Amino acid sequence: MEIGEYKPVFNTALRFTKGVELQPDEVKTFLAEAAKQIPELSVYRQSENGPNLAQMLAGEKVREILVGDKEITLAVAPPLTVGDADATARALYPVIESHIHVQPLFIEFLHVAFRFGFPFKGNHDSLVLNELFAGSPFALLAQGIQGAIRDFQPKMNLSLTKDHSLQAVVEVQTFTSRREIESGLYDGDEVRIVCGVAKVSGLAALPLAATYAAVYEEAVRFVNERVLGTLVEKLRRVTELGTAVAGDERGARK
Repeated sequence: MEIGEYKPVFNTALRFTKGVELQPDEVKTFLAEAAKQIPELSVYRQSENGPNLAQMLAGEKVREILVGDKEITLAVAPPLTVGDADATARALYPVIESHIHVQPLFIEFLHVAFRFGFPFKGNHDSLVLNELFAGSPFALLAQGIQGAIRDFQPKMNLSLTKDHSLQAVVEVQTFTSRREIESGLYDGDEVRIVCGVAKVSGLAALPLAATYAAVYEEAVRFVNERVLGTLVEKLRRVTELGTAVAGDERGARK
């Protein structure tokens, strides 16, 4: 399977080393031009995190541009595809470059990330530890201890190049609360794997749109070759199995 078959949430961001201090009229002009290039973005809102432009579908945001003081973020969620996300980003980055006049020296990174989520009604932390990391020193450390695993959210950062200019991150996110553990009633939130690639230096070498395209290509390659067949596919299987087992147990109790 490839990345698009898992229907991930897509995120790309351009982060600055200091606030760009955009004036309200500058933000308005930028978002208006973005809406011209991406007509689906038609809902404007001012949130506590900054002004944003969104596309709504069935009451949910499926595309959003968020303009913060130190970051411009684009998120694209299912049912839109990875192809839709990439096309949106390719339309947006030239607008950023022509309307947000930030010197490359002040750009901290440009990243592309994908978030895979699988609902699971159970202890997320125990699932991740015992199924994804079974046999690891962490799992061995927890064996024989009474009580619940309280938190296990492993994260790995990797440098993909010798000069550390291209970096990857993989993080497992779990959402089990003490209330759920003590009551045995789990909300069925997602266990998530977030992974992506960031360009952290050498950002002046190419236009932003070209840099985005290169980082996107590296991120897709990294996820397809390194993450899908290991963490993502295994998490999909164990959460589906765990959900099915929980359903059978509920049926047996009726």
